[in-house]
Amino acid sequence: MIPANRALQRQVRRTLKLDSAEALDTLVQALRAPADRGELLSELANQLPVFLEQVGATYTQLEREVDLRTRSLEVSSTELFDANERIRRELESQKVALAALHDTTRALSGQTADPAEAHDLVAITNLVRRLSAERETATQRVALAQRQLMAAIGSIESGFVMVDQGALVCCNEAWRRLFPTASDVRVGDPVPDGIIGLGESGSERSSGASWIRVDRSSTSDGLVVELHTDITVLRQARDSATAANRAKSEFLANMSHEIRTPMNGILGLTELTLGSDLSDEQRENLELVRTSANNLLVIVNDILDFSKIEAGKMEVERVPFSIRSTISELLRSFALRAHEKGIRLEADVASDVEDQLVSDPSRLRQVMSNLVGNAMKFTKEGSISVVVRLRERQGDLRVIQVDVRDTGLGISPDKQAAVFEAFSQADSSTTRQFGGTGLGLTICRQLVAMLGGRMWLTSDLGHGSTFHFTFSAPVAPADVRSRTTRAPLQGLRVLVVDDHAADRHYLQATLRQWGLRPELAEDVASGQELLRTGRWDVCIFDLQLPDGDGFALLAAARRLDPAPAIIMAAGAGTVADVSRSRNQGANAFLHKPMAPADLLDTLGMVVHEHRVTSASGALPRLLTQRDVTETRRSLAILLVEDHEVNQKLMTRLLTQQQHRVTLARDGVEAVEQWESGTFDVVLMDVHMPRMNGLEATAMIRRREKQTGRDRQPIVALTANAMRGAREECMAAGMDGYVSKPIQFAALKSEIDRVMGAAPSQPPAAVPAPAANRDELPFDSATLLANCDHDLAFLGELLEVFLTDSRRRVDDLSGAFESGDLAAAIQLAHALKGSAGSVEARRLSGLAKVLETAARERRPDGWRQCWTELDQELRRVEAAMRGLLAAA
Repeated sequence: MIPANRALQRQVRRTLKLDSAEALDTLVQALRAPADRGELLSELANQLPVFLEQVGATYTQLEREVDLRTRSLEVSSTELFDANERIRRELESQKVALAALHDTTRALSGQTADPAEAHDLVAITNLVRRLSAERETATQRVALAQRQLMAAIGSIESGFVMVDQGALVCCNEAWRRLFPTASDVRVGDPVPDGIIGLGESGSERSSGASWIRVDRSSTSDGLVVELHTDITVLRQARDSATAANRAKSEFLANMSHEIRTPMNGILGLTELTLGSDLSDEQRENLELVRTSANNLLVIVNDILDFSKIEAGKMEVERVPFSIRSTISELLRSFALRAHEKGIRLEADVASDVEDQLVSDPSRLRQVMSNLVGNAMKFTKEGSISVVVRLRERQGDLRVIQVDVRDTGLGISPDKQAAVFEAFSQADSSTTRQFGGTGLGLTICRQLVAMLGGRMWLTSDLGHGSTFHFTFSAPVAPADVRSRTTRAPLQGLRVLVVDDHAADRHYLQATLRQWGLRPELAEDVASGQELLRTGRWDVCIFDLQLPDGDGFALLAAARRLDPAPAIIMAAGAGTVADVSRSRNQGANAFLHKPMAPADLLDTLGMVVHEHRVTSASGALPRLLTQRDVTETRRSLAILLVEDHEVNQKLMTRLLTQQQHRVTLARDGVEAVEQWESGTFDVVLMDVHMPRMNGLEATAMIRRREKQTGRDRQPIVALTANAMRGAREECMAAGMDGYVSKPIQFAALKSEIDRVMGAAPSQPPAAVPAPAANRDELPFDSATLLANCDHDLAFLGELLEVFLTDSRRRVDDLSGAFESGDLAAAIQLAHALKGSAGSVEARRLSGLAKVLETAARERRPDGWRQCWTELDQELRRVEAAMRGLLAAA
């Protein structure tokens, strides 16, 4: 049998060298034929097919296995290729990852990248190992810091807690002790209600018998941190300190009242007594009393201010004021002392410094007054300058620098720091030589700090010093206006309630001197009784009284119908007292001691404003000491007067009020001066040579119309008190009228009226002098008061009057004898005015009789009247010569 496997068939044919399958088949058949053959061959022939079949089967099996292996190898090759491709890609990714890891580790370690190591796994592994070690070290440090932080938190006496959305993050034992209900709360547990997140940060709340202050903050990731501090002991200490400070403040207020109140009486009664007839020795003694009282008041003020600052009770105002007016008033107060020492007193305010600022002008004036006063003490010759400059501009806020320079002794560098210390001066001998408490500069420096500035000094020993200070102040609003309008006071009823007898007496005498009618009470009970039983125009209430305070009287007075104008007076009123007075409807608040000029101005202003505003029922605007000072402004005044006595006296009276006076001797000069200058008001004598006051006024009015110039306020001064004289002046274009002899209160009131309002009804006349004074040759006390108690000026004035009046009396006789009635009118009129100016009232009356006779052309009997006039002049001359000799 031929093998079935073709491969085997081909192998058998090649082996047996058979050329075809048929030949192989023939061979097999021949072997199987029963021919003679050997047994072995026959067996071989019989087994050969079997062998071949088995071999064929083996070949077949081998082929199947080879085929299977081939197909398996094909599949394995494809998978191997795919695997190789994946491995290649993974290797590329690993290279990129290794490079990135290398760059990252280099960056973390701060080393410079090395391209050769970019794919060096060993280098990267070492670097990562080093970074891991550093991280481990850092982790240990963080753990140590955390342990230290927790130890620190645990050591805090206050309760510390941190929460995250109401869940506890960490806390200390102090917090758990403060809040027993949270003692079992663990990290992650919600904190019980009512423990955290209550009240504003910094607020205080009670927890049982304790008080706790809560301070709260938040972290950047939203965690809330609270610090709970037990302030029970602190609150008790604070309450005790508050009570002590309150007691100290009350003591200071009482001491201030108890000291300032008698000082008010001492100064006021001294001024009144100095205005009376005194011997030289008495006057000298009283001048010493006044000087000593003023010095004592300065010391008391320094000590009280220092005590207030130490107690934290010093307060500053923020009100509009004029910086230039403040400095001008300050320098005027030192002008006489500077003149006596021969020192130039100068001010230099830069043009870019706004005039109207908002600060505390009284405290600024106190600082500058102290600095100028010190400079005056230590400067023997040269000058003292107050220089004001704008240092900084921030929107509406201005930083102003004030320098007070002197050419005095100077301060050595090693002593400069000491001058600002309390109770200290540059040299211990300074106090003995110049006086003072050594508190002034300490107070000034602290006041300046309260005003938003600082103070320092520069000095050259032997060549002078400069004290510098700054203060911050906004520019005042544009609608700030002054309060200048005043009302006449004569005949007004005034209720004064003050527990100090000297003060009551001083106010009574002063008010009566101005024509008011005062009634006095010494406590709240008697004051309320007088309020119930009387009708009052003005009330002056002391703030501190033995059975209450002035606010009880203020409330009672406000309930009256009609309610009076109310002035509150205090020895040391605080800003709170001023605010309370404003809120309860007072018209003014003044500090003791009250200067007569301040009281007079205050009365005039509050009476005027009370009349204007009382009908509306609204609370009045409160007038303060600052308002009084600010409204007493310096005016440029043109004084037109032909008589030398009146020129001197009027100039003196006006300059006492810090006005600037320009003199014209007749109407022609008046018009010339008016055309070339600028004046706030013109005081125009009516009867003058060349051109009288009526003609000069008419010419000024015509030229105002021609040039468009603003209307000039003009006040008539005339000795003609006959009916129709006022109307004649008004018809000529004048705005006011004051009759001679000039009473300065009436002149001041009339100037205020024409400057503060349109011409209206004339003020009430000043009461006539007492009859007994008319019998005197002249009233020396009143005249001396008008001369500001200046004996030298009084002597000069009397000498001029004596020379002038004798000449006029002699000329008056000649005018009547020659029939020159026009000259007689002029001479008699001038004599009437000058005699009235020196308070020689009977002499003035006799001159008026002769003037009237000449004016009415009735000269008969002039000689008898002239003889009486001559005799009266001799009596006046004798009295005046005697006074001059005694002086």
